[in-house]
Amino acid sequence: MLESPEAKFAIAAVREACAVIRAVQKNLVTAALTKSDKSPVTVADFAAQGAVARRFAIERPADVLVGEEDAADLR
Repeated sequence: MLESPEAKFAIAAVREACAVIRAVQKNLVTAALTKSDKSPVTVADFAAQGAVARRFAIERPADVLVGEEDAADLR
């Protein structure tokens, strides 16, 4: 099961997102922003989603990614 192309892709994406989160935590600790729905979001949230989105764009461009964070919240 973990040898399927989909599982390998998912594991690699999660590992990359975790590395990004650790780097943000180590180097750029900031307060959370508050989204329009009043829930908190951090730079690490945006960065992790960006890392996964990048991997999808490169390796699985035909797949659709549905993410929680909206770049409009950064503006």
